[in-house]
Amino acid sequence: MRNKVIVGLATVGVLAAVYFVGQIEPPADTSDGLRTVWVQFMDEAGNVSPSFPVSIYLLTGDVNADGKVNAQDLLLLRKAMGSVPGSPNWNPSADLNGDGKVNAADLLILRGNYGAVAR
Repeated sequence: MRNKVIVGLATVGVLAAVYFVGQIEPPADTSDGLRTVWVQFMDEAGNVSPSFPVSIYLLTGDVNADGKVNAQDLLLLRKAMGSVPGSPNWNPSADLNGDGKVNAADLLILRGNYGAVAR
């Protein structure tokens, strides 16, 4: 499964409106975090650039995106435990393996990266 990401970016210069459209490879249960994202840029006229790869670091298990896997992430995952999209406690950031549910598999991923810090 791939996660599609669309993010608007503020720019200065030639392009007045730039949007990032990319595919992030599925998370792995490693603390390395290096991922390849394929991106395209679109200007306000709708012209789209060719896709090109960009390497980024994602820290699997960092549920709150603060650059470290710690007790705060564990608490967020526990609050979302047993949830699926549409559940009142659903947190897509806690679905670490991207299977559409927060369960023991996600907890094992977080546990494997516990203590890791982003580069």
